[in-house]
Amino acid sequence: MKLLYTDTAPLADPRLWERALACSLASRRKYALAYRFPKDQRLSIAAGLLLSRLMLDEGLAPEKAGIRFSHSVKPEMPGHPGWHFNLAHSGRIAVCMLGDYPCGVDVETESSFEDYDPAHILTYRELMQVEGLPDRARPPLVARFWARKEAFLKCLGIGLSLEPRNLSTFPSIHVPMRDGSRFALRDYRLEGHALAACLPDGIPFPELESIAMEALVASLERDRAKQEQAEHA
Repeated sequence: MKLLYTDTAPLADPRLWERALACSLASRRKYALAYRFPKDQRLSIAAGLLLSRLMLDEGLAPEKAGIRFSHSVKPEMPGHPGWHFNLAHSGRIAVCMLGDYPCGVDVETESSFEDYDPAHILTYRELMQVEGLPDRARPPLVARFWARKEAFLKCLGIGLSLEPRNLSTFPSIHVPMRDGSRFALRDYRLEGHALAACLPDGIPFPELESIAMEALVASLERDRAKQEQAEHA
């Protein structure tokens, strides 16, 4: 399993943005550009670039994967059976998880929970844990609980078909069994953000790696140039 993230802020540079679009899969461009706001477009494109980077590192061909992106169902890559991936983005951060086991990942901006009523998404025990903290410490914990729940639901590929406030991820990092299978969660440290990943219980969690946006785009450009040279050799 691999877990990679990037800061998308540099994509505000029009020149880097055009290069990033050129490196993106056509399916991802169509999906990302359907977003109304440029910030969301940049986040979505960056997540797709992370996926391409991880796939290429594993010897997988992104253009042959038949990747399907959707807002309503878990993304798939039928061209590479046995491989799984999940994407997430929030604030300035985009993240991708790839491996040979079902996986889920979510990232949330802590500040987005400052004026949010946690009673809508937390169990009673989680809510009591939050209310026992000073005001400034509450949003990060709410964000962490929400990221855990999202990562679990995305790992199962069922979206919000389960009521979040009925899904407990506290105090144990192990979430309830689903259809006879048990899953585990891991929190990652990322300044200003809550990041959580979910995997089947017993599967080792990867360490969180980062790549600068400029380096990400440049590496994909190099790989594309190499592929084109090989095709014309």
